[in-house]
Amino acid sequence: MASASPPWVILGMVPRVAAADGDLPPGANLSLVLQVPPSIVLLTTPPSIFPCRTVSDNFPSIVSVDPTGLLLLKANQGHATGPTVIDTPKSQCFGWREFVAGYFVLDATTASAVALPKPELIMHPGHLGLVSCPGGGGHYMVVELQPILGRNNRAFLLRFSSDGGEWVSKSIHYPLPFRMLAPDGVVSYYGRPCTA
Repeated sequence: MASASPPWVILGMVPRVAAADGDLPPGANLSLVLQVPPSIVLLTTPPSIFPCRTVSDNFPSIVSVDPTGLLLLKANQGHATGPTVIDTPKSQCFGWREFVAGYFVLDATTASAVALPKPELIMHPGHLGLVSCPGGGGHYMVVELQPILGRNNRAFLLRFSSDGGEWVSKSIHYPLPFRMLAPDGVVSYYGRPCTA
């Protein structure tokens, strides 16, 4: 008889990158073996998700975790060769980033990974959150709070829904003062996204 999953685990924030895609079970995009606390559980991802060499200033990291087994992973896709250009109806800008961003929603129960489109729209991983939809079925929402410097009491809420498959931005009331370089994460409260 198989043992039950532990009621809680300690998950290491930096996953191990396998030497080759074939080092994982066939058809799996990740490996996550649960251990009884206080042992630390490490996620293993293939090099197809993080193609770079892991170094101190460039490594994959788990940004958010949902109790249903969904994980949000930031995994850069290599060095940038030019400016990052954002050209949407609500925002036109460009900037220089050292690495090409990549974000993935991983499902620990199915060992699957889905790349989020247009990762350049995300301003900072410390502002992100992952919320599973209360109805279940593997549906989720990735949400980023984007406070705007100089715009008192306003921020943008950037949302990606697995149902819609695209990013949607909405201007919202944000009563807190802007805090430069301070993360404003998004957490789930009874299945609804809330900022923290």
